Amino acid sequence: MATPKKAAPSRPSPAAKGRVAAAGPAGTFPSVLLAAGLVIGLYAMLPAIFTGGIHLRRSVEIVDHVVPAVVVLFLTVVAIVKGAKPESLMLASGVVILLAGFWMIATHLGLARQGLNGQASRAGAAFHCSTAIAVAALGVAWAWRYREAGEGATS
Repeated sequence: MATPKKAAPSRPSPAAKGRVAAAGPAGTFPSVLLAAGLVIGLYAMLPAIFTGGIHLRRSVEIVDHVVPAVVVLFLTVVAIVKGAKPESLMLASGVVILLAGFWMIATHLGLARQGLNGQASRAGAAFHCSTAIAVAALGVAWAWRYREAGEGATS
């Protein structure tokens, strides 16, 4: 009697490997997230240097852009140095980045309104406000990635 042939194990396609890596467990090193942290941290500083036609006091630009950007960059570098561990620290970092994004959004609501009403450069207002949205989105993504670390604390 012939024994049935065992099927050869199938190898995932390169596209499937990318999906698995992107949806992998929280224990894997989040290189894309940390690279985004570096890029968004630098991007958040740009309006303080290139004002985009919006004329504000230098101190306002520092508080609205430089301080939150430095927070993002600092927490990203800490995450890189610590190897994105422990997860509870990474969750706290995500929440702090999200709060920095909320701060930036709150301080730019008036500018967004001025841009929409034609009282300020629309392009400049969009440029300034886009940095706030980017920082907040990074904070959401970061906190979401490490949300399991917070769920264990409530049990």
